[in-house]
Amino acid sequence: MALRRPRSPIAILGGILALDSGWSNPTLGQSLRDVLAEASEFEELDIGCAASCGLFTRDADGLTIALGGKPATAFLLELTSLLQTVATVGMMGVGAYARWLCNMPSFQADDIF
Repeated sequence: MALRRPRSPIAILGGILALDSGWSNPTLGQSLRDVLAEASEFEELDIGCAASCGLFTRDADGLTIALGGKPATAFLLELTSLLQTVATVGMMGVGAYARWLCNMPSFQADDIF
């Protein structure tokens, strides 16, 4: 078996998930933009969600803010997508995990991986 070069270290993703935000209207508005713009390299957030109102994602193209809808669900899917971009192993069976979370009778522990 041939040896492979080690993979370069990946950037550590930063995120936050909360039920609500104490910022005034708009909840994910200028205050959020200001805080994210002032963040140092070690304080950066790539993704965040206030489940009662919206979510944000940040990448090389800038900041995207989405208000309304189903922010917690969107957060989960966006986070999964971010993690897939840096993954070194196959992804677990997300559907099986969701069934486990809901205590659905069709759950089989072997389905997760």
